[in-house]
Amino acid sequence: APVVATPAPVVATPAPVVATPAPVVATPEPAPAVALTLRNDGGRSVRATAGRISDGWATYPTAPEDKDWAEWSVTVRGTSCVLQFTSFDVEEYAACAYDNLEVLGSDGASLGKFCGSSLPPTLMAGGDSFTVVLRSDAGVAGSGFSLDFACL
Repeated sequence: APVVATPAPVVATPAPVVATPAPVVATPEPAPAVALTLRNDGGRSVRATAGRISDGWATYPTAPEDKDWAEWSVTVRGTSCVLQFTSFDVEEYAACAYDNLEVLGSDGASLGKFCGSSLPPTLMAGGDSFTVVLRSDAGVAGSGFSLDFACL
């Protein structure tokens, strides 16, 4: 008798369906803004983990007055902060004698004193706080500064 090959029935087994959840993307909250817009206000203290500090001089109709100064003290919940300048224009003079911006660490030691129009380097402030002090006289004035900070 003739041999007839009968093909085995093909049974399609569907692949198991595995639900893959969409990746969770954490959208960070916007950094709280820390801005000083008044001259000689005696300073401002804030508690934050990230933010922007800006002097607001660019919005003033006139140059700073004699012995203008501003001070921002930031207390953080981390152990170190990175400070990155995004704009900088403070009167340049030898040793920053007239106008200057100085950043102090939590122990009060200077992390740098700056003037001119070049962006200062990125700074690392250790400890639970840092202070930014801006000093000015009545002479030449730049447009001021802005810096972002983020703490770990």
